[in-house]
Amino acid sequence: MTLPLLVCLFAIDSEDAAQRAIRDMRSGRIGPALAHAKEAAALSEREGGPDSGWYAHRLALYGEVQIGAGLLAEGRANLERAYAIAQRTWPSNDPDYIALRACLGIASLRSGRPREAETFLRRALLDGEALLGPDHHEVGIILEYLAVVLRKHRRNDEAKPLAKRARTILGPPDSTVSAWSLRSR
Repeated sequence: MTLPLLVCLFAIDSEDAAQRAIRDMRSGRIGPALAHAKEAAALSEREGGPDSGWYAHRLALYGEVQIGAGLLAEGRANLERAYAIAQRTWPSNDPDYIALRACLGIASLRSGRPREAETFLRRALLDGEALLGPDHHEVGIILEYLAVVLRKHRRNDEAKPLAKRARTILGPPDSTVSAWSLRSR
């Protein structure tokens, strides 16, 4: 009987650490956010094992926070690992795929891989529109990043309507739109 209780406590602890990481990132406290996201990933790995869907969720959050903090290589590695686990453990219609693919797109963009970024962002956009609706906030964020990618390819004619649609959904430009905002709103 003790083991299930411990697993429940780990679940509460990893959720608490994840929520603290999100709050810290929203408040611009990057150092504490990294520590809390790392703690959430470690607790969930201990709880469910290194190949569990629960761990993939927490590892994706940690990767998002790392990307937001400018730790591109580490964040990208954690996002890729989370994505590999998610493909084996999450249902195909899990909305968290949207955030995970979008964050992989953002990581690719920031790592100088705009073609790869476009692939991830287009898939995230398709899934986002289908699962969340065409006017959802996350769809707007994805549209904004996709427009940036297209501009990097010098495809301004394609980028303009996407950027306009993003602004319609999101409102005026906001400096808080970033990698972690996909999961925190």
